[in-house]
Amino acid sequence: MPIHFIHCEKEKSDTNSNQVLYCSGWAPALPPISPHAAAYRAVGADLAAQSSDMAAKGDFLHGKLDETESLLRLENYYRDLAYGNSVTLQYYREQNADLFDAWEQTYHDKTYTLYTDSLSLDYALLSQLVSEYDTVAGYGDFLDSVQTKAGQLAGI
Repeated sequence: MPIHFIHCEKEKSDTNSNQVLYCSGWAPALPPISPHAAAYRAVGADLAAQSSDMAAKGDFLHGKLDETESLLRLENYYRDLAYGNSVTLQYYREQNADLFDAWEQTYHDKTYTLYTDSLSLDYALLSQLVSEYDTVAGYGDFLDSVQTKAGQLAGI
């Protein structure tokens, strides 16, 4: 994790009695809020390894998004569980037994692929890519509907 220098000191204003805190120095940098370009390249490499069929690439992206969402839900569950085992968490586990059966071992073993440093960033990355894929995949249907409407309007 990158580190930034921070130094803080108080300075009293001449115009009133309020004190102002000025900071500069070193501190841990905040994690990125959006995926880096390397993550997009890694997904692109995985997509290139798929067949040239666009539907297969779409299935891959949707599958990775479903996997990441499931693992992220488990991560959130275990983070909340660290604060104490509540009735709400027990109920959540009971209601999502299929999720725990399918993904709990994978989550604990960490046998999943991350394109970024965290599941939440991976989820953001894959959500964006799936949305873009769905838009492109629906373009043929959109063109067909434009052609149909153009034919209807020509008949008027």
